[in-house]
Parts: sequence; structure tokens; C-alpha cells
Amino acid sequence: MKSLKPLILSVIFACTATSCATQKSVTDQKNFENAVTQMHSRLEDLVKKDVPSFNVLMKTPKGEFFYSAVGKNGKPVTKNDWFRIASNTKNFTATAILKMMQDGWLNIDDKITQNIPGTNISYTSDEPELQFPHRDLITIKELLQHNAGVYDLSNDTSQLNIGGKTYTDFILEKDPLHKITTEECLRILKEKNLTYGVPNTVYHYSNVGYYILGDIISKVYSAKSAAKKSYADYLHDYVTGPAAKVPLQVRFVDSPYDQELPSPHVIGSIYFDGELYAVEKENIAGNVAGGNGIGTMEDLSKYISTLFSGKNVLNRKSIELMTKSYGVKQDREKYALGTVTFPGLGYGHHGTLAGCMSEMMYDPETGVSVVILIPFYDFSNMDILIQSHDMMKTAAMEARRSVGY
Repeated sequence: MKSLKPLILSVIFACTATSCATQKSVTDQKNFENAVTQMHSRLEDLVKKDVPSFNVLMKTPKGEFFYSAVGKNGKPVTKNDWFRIASNTKNFTATAILKMMQDGWLNIDDKITQNIPGTNISYTSDEPELQFPHRDLITIKELLQHNAGVYDLSNDTSQLNIGGKTYTDFILEKDPLHKITTEECLRILKEKNLTYGVPNTVYHYSNVGYYILGDIISKVYSAKSAAKKSYADYLHDYVTGPAAKVPLQVRFVDSPYDQELPSPHVIGSIYFDGELYAVEKENIAGNVAGGNGIGTMEDLSKYISTLFSGKNVLNRKSIELMTKSYGVKQDREKYALGTVTFPGLGYGHHGTLAGCMSEMMYDPETGVSVVILIPFYDFSNMDILIQSHDMMKTAAMEARRSVGY
């Protein structure tokens, strides 16, 4: 009888080799840090300015990687520092809407003029002064896809330009404590007849479209609770709070007086008109459902990875809708339901606000999530801003490659 010793040793060796191949190594971490450092240098070369830090949190089957590459006038950021997550909020909004549909509370194919299922309450107000262009044709789904044609008062000056500023920038400059409401925005759209066109014939990113979704979430939750509820209430109770499937620290600001971040937090910075401005306080209460979230890199990593791996509140059918429901005339991001497609990187969102650029993504094919935070942008040059934004995708790709993904 042959000895089993060689066979046993070969099995042990094979298992050990497999284990080593799927575990984080010192070399992996060093390669990762080098990749982040190089991206920080490339961004500084692009903007021709000091960038306080370039921060990447990546979680892989091998393990977790985090590094904060720091500029000469910056300081390291940790993955648990708070910052304003900006338009990453939109993905949370889409999750809330799809969760409501899973529970039979609404249907994304409903027009926003229809009644909430089981009630005689309309999704949106029927007051004459709020009857903005094409309102009767718009569905909830089209709002989620930015295919509703709703003019964006916070980013666009093409149809309404007040002293070179957007409507929301002009109002907040006059009164920094003003809370811009959805009704206020819709009244302006009606008064000025502002629109990008008939729904589902045009794609145009619109924060105001998401403000409408925030109001819908509030109205539906209030109707189901028989009590006044806000967008923030629903997100806390069903998506992020202690009773949620995956509890998170993320919360959603709805008071213009709530301008300070919890500690520890990131200080954003904006270069504009030849000056560098530090941003510590910011009124984001008017960005409900479109950009009023605050959280940490760790929060976003946990959220996006559990969401798109089917371990959070959405089922597989909802995830499929969220990632594959593209509207017409899409831009290069193939925007679905509050979700950006990152070729080769997976799904997620990005945001730019209050001196911080950020991005969160998860790749179901590899199980790799990447969250990027840069507390700086140059608002004086839109081409540079767009290139800086795109550089986050490059950074995610380079970070993955550095450890074999």
C-alpha cells in the first residue's frame, strides 16, 4: 500500500496556496498606497494646485484597503470622518422608492399626478401655481432616470440666469438660512415655463426632479403612517436607522440651521476666482433627496456593497430595475434608477458639493467596492472640474489593478 503522506502534503499545500492568493498581503497594501499616491499627484498636475488629500477605501475578497495620500498643506482623512455625500444621496432615494414598490406602496410606472395606491391622495400637489410644464405626463420612473424633462434650478443657467447664477445659488447668497422647498422650485418652473422637453424624449440631470421624488416619499410614508412623515423619516426607519437591515450612520439634513458636520469631519475646499475657500458649514437642507445626505466613507462602502450584492433592503428584481432601467438619449454614464454604470467597475453614484468630490461603486462580478473622497475641486474651470471628476473612476480602476482586480 502506497503512503498517503505525499497526497496529504499536496492537499495542504494547495489549500495554503489558495488561501494566500485570496488574502491581503503587505505587497498588496504597498501597491495600493502607491496607486493612490500616483493618482493624487496626477490630480495636482491637472489642477496645478495643492490637493489636500486623495482618499480611497476599497474592500475586496482579499481584504480591506484604505489610504489617504496627503498634499503639502493637507492632513490625512480617515474612513470614519464625516462629509457631505452630495448626489450619492440620489441612490438612497432610488432605494427608498424601490423599497416602497416592493412593499406595494407605489408603482414607479405611475404618473406623478395619480393617487397613491389605496388612497385618494395624489403623489404631487394639484395646485394651479405648481402645474409646471409636462407635469401630467411624468412618471416616477422618469424622475429617477432624469428623463422627465424637469429643469434643474440648482445647476443650470441656460434658461434662467440671475446675475450669472443659478436660481438656488442666487437665493442662498441673499439668505444663507433659507430652505429651498420643492413647491418653491415648481412655482418658478411654472412661472417661467422652464422645461427640457417632453418626458422620455430627453435626458438631463435634474436635482429638482429628485426634490419631487423626496416629496413623493414623504407623502406616501405619511399616508401609510396616518401621520406627518418626512423623506428623512422614511430613510431612517427603513434604510439607514437602527431598525434597518444594514444600519448606517448616514443621515439626511432637513433644517437650514443644521450646517455643521459631526466630529471627526472633513473640511472641504473650493478654488474659485483665484481664491481657495475652506468649507466647514453649509446649508444643504434644500437638497432633499438629491444631495442632503451626510455620512462617512465606511458608511458608503457598507451601503453600496450590501445593496448591490442583494444583502440589503432590495430584492433581486428591484436591483435589476435599479441597474438596467435606462431611459432614452442617455449620456455616457448610462444613468438608470438613481444609479450610474461604471464600465468595468460596477454600479453606484457620485457627488460634488461643499468642497468635496466623492464616488461610491460596487462590482457584483468581483465583489469589489470602492469609495473615493477628494476634499477639493476647482470651480473656476468647468473643464478641469469634469476631468477631476472623471479621475475618480481612473483612480478606482488603478486601485483595483494594484491588488490584482
